[in-house]
Amino acid sequence: MLAFSTMWLQIVTVCFMKWWKANGLDSDRFLRQSGLFVLILIITHPLTLTLAQKYNGAGLPVQSLYAYLPAMQHVFITYALVALTIFLASEVASHLQGLPFIKKSASFIEYANYIGFFLVFIHSLSIGTNLQGAWFRDIWWFYGVTALLMLAYKAYQGMQSSTSSI
Repeated sequence: MLAFSTMWLQIVTVCFMKWWKANGLDSDRFLRQSGLFVLILIITHPLTLTLAQKYNGAGLPVQSLYAYLPAMQHVFITYALVALTIFLASEVASHLQGLPFIKKSASFIEYANYIGFFLVFIHSLSIGTNLQGAWFRDIWWFYGVTALLMLAYKAYQGMQSSTSSI
C-alpha cells in the first residue's frame, strides 16, 4: 500500500513538473529517492509472499504465487508479475540512460510505467486483503481516478505543446 501511494505521488510530481521547477523544488531528487523506496517495497512484497508460500509447502515461484489464490483469480497475479517486470525493466533502463536505444525509448518506458501502475491498481483492488472493504478501498479508487485524470491532463499538455510548435 505504501509503494502504491508513493507511485501515485510520483505521478502527481511528473504531471505538475512545471510547477515544481517554477517554484525551485527538486522534483528529480524526489523521483530518484522515492523510486528507490518503491523498488525496495515492490520487491519485498512478492518476496515475502514467496517465502511464506515456501514455508507453507506451496513450492517455489511462480507456481507458489499462483497457489496462493483460486484459479479464477490467477489473472490478478499475472497483472502483478507483468507490472513487476515493467518496473524492474524501467529501473535497469534508468541505469543505462546513456545508450541511444534507451534515450529513444524514454517515452515508451514512461508510458509502460503508467500501465504498470494501473495493473497494480487492478491487482490490489481485486485481491488485496486490506482493500476488500472500509475506507482503504475508497482511497484506492481516489488514487486510480485522480491518476487517470492527471495523466489525461499531462497528455493534453503534451498535445498543446506539440500543436503550438507547428
